Formats: sequence, C-alpha cells, structure tokens
Amino acid sequence: GLGGGADVPGSTGPALLLAAAGLLIVVLVGLQRVHDERRTVPSAVSRLPRLPARAGAALVAVVLLALAGGTGLAAADGAVRAGKAAQLPSDLRAALEGSGAIVLTVGGVGEPNRLGPPTLPQLGDDDLAPVAGSVRRTAGWAAAITGDDTTAARAALAEAAVAGVGAVVLPPGVPPARPLLDSGLVSAAGTTTDGRSVLRVELATGGAQLLEPALATASRTGGAPSTAAGRPGSTVVPEGPPALAVRISKGADGRLLVLAAEDEPGWRVTVDGQAVAVARAYGHLVGVAVPGSASTVVVTRSSVLRSSLLLGQGAVLLFTLFVAVPARRRED
Repeated sequence: GLGGGADVPGSTGPALLLAAAGLLIVVLVGLQRVHDERRTVPSAVSRLPRLPARAGAALVAVVLLALAGGTGLAAADGAVRAGKAAQLPSDLRAALEGSGAIVLTVGGVGEPNRLGPPTLPQLGDDDLAPVAGSVRRTAGWAAAITGDDTTAARAALAEAAVAGVGAVVLPPGVPPARPLLDSGLVSAAGTTTDGRSVLRVELATGGAQLLEPALATASRTGGAPSTAAGRPGSTVVPEGPPALAVRISKGADGRLLVLAAEDEPGWRVTVDGQAVAVARAYGHLVGVAVPGSASTVVVTRSSVLRSSLLLGQGAVLLFTLFVAVPARRRED
C-alpha cells in the first residue's frame, strides 16, 4: 500500500469485471448484427431457424445471472461491509475541526498508520499518495506512542503536535498507557464509534504556530519541539493550510511562523507583498521567517499541476465517451 502496512495480494476483480463487460457487449452486438442480417437476406434463407441467436442470448443471460449470484455469495465473506465509517466523539470532532487540527490513527496489525482530518479515514483515502518521508515519520510516532518508553512517547507527541495532530486514535483493543496519561501531554477523550480509545493531545496545536527566536532557531537547526505543557514561546495562529493570510504584530527579530504542512514544491510565501523562500522547520514543515516589525504574511499552495491533471483526465474521459457512441447506420 502507498501508506505502508503489510503486503497483500492485489485484486484483479475490477479489471476483470471491466474486461468481462466488454466481452459481453461484443457478444450482444454480434448477435444483434446476425439478427439484422437475417432480416435482409432473401426469403428462402430467412426461413432458416433462428435458434443460434436466441440460444446465444439465453446463454449470455445465464452467464450474467451466474456471475451476479457468485459475486453475491463471495462478497458475503469479504472485508468490505456496508455501513458508516468510524467517528470520533462529537465534541472532540467539533473542537478539532474548529482549530484545524488533524488526527493520527494508529493502525492495527498489518494496517498502515494514517494522518487525516477529524472525519477519520474513509474508503479510498489509502489511494492518496503520501508525501515522501511521512510514512516513516508517522510509523515512528505510532510506535513511540504505543510503546513502553515514556520519554520517546513525549518526544513523538511533541513532534506530532507541531505537525498539527490534535488527537490520536489507538489500535483496536489497545488501552492508553497510564504513564502517558500521567505525563499531562494527553488526556483520555472517550472512544470512537467502533470502540477504539482516543487520546486528546494537550500540547498547543493547530494549523500554524508562531515561534519566538529561541524556538525558531532550534526548529531550523535540528532541534526537537518542546514537550512543556502549554508550549511556552509559541503562539497558535487561528488559520492554517492550505492557505493562510495573517497580520503579525511587532516583536523580536528571528521569529518563525510554522505551518502544519509538509514542505514540498508548490508553496508560495509573501511577507508584506514580497516573495520569500520557505524556511523549513523541524526538517519537514513549511516555515516563514518573520521580521521584527509588524508584517502581513500570505502563504498559498499552487494548484496548477493538480488542475492540469484534472483537465487532462476530463478531456480523456470526454474523448472516450465520444468515440464510444456508435455511428448511425443508414438503411437501404
């Protein structure tokens, strides 16, 4: 899988279903043409029995019914079930959505770890390619949070909070460790609708944070985020990615605005209308160096590549539909 986890055999079901549908269409079109040709031949030939065409149509119908019945019986034992996806407690979900925080869902045995919105992972989310390095980083956080080393768990929670994580969903059947709860960095926040324990991260978290010079220097030179409760020296900014526009008041030189977003190509940063380069924070996050004077910072994410890909896919789809429409045949 793109997000990690145990290797599993790939399913050829969708591709085979598409191929089978195409073959059935070919058969049906062929039978229809045979029927049309018999209507145009001389009367002596038209009296030939039409059993082959009717038998072919009946055979196609039987095959379709057999496939439908077999699919229904086989799907009864599959891993996909109809129903609603798991949800966080409603009050926690509302709080996370209001602050722009995300959720770390620790995978069970053979499952990947996932970062996502408070709606929790949905069917199809694993098809989104993660940013380079995020799989390894998320796996490290998950292992530390569910491990026995409290010091490593504190460091992992601090790093996750800086990246915007406001809650952690533990694997099924794994209760929160008491030393971790006693640390004050997390608190029990109930369970998901499918019974998994949820931890609320008590460190300052959100879409962006403004770091004072000491923390800013540490974030740019390989230092680790602070694990102190309340995270002194940092201020949570109410806005966050993918677009941010904020007015920052006068302060000390050397401050850094850190977004809870991965530093990858496409970010555009301006300070008082002047374009500036991204100052990477903590090795992977988008950072903006803020001057000591009052300034306006605008951060946007270019969507030109994504829009171009969507337009290209739409053009291919329209072309496919256009050429698939059968041409009208003129009758003599």
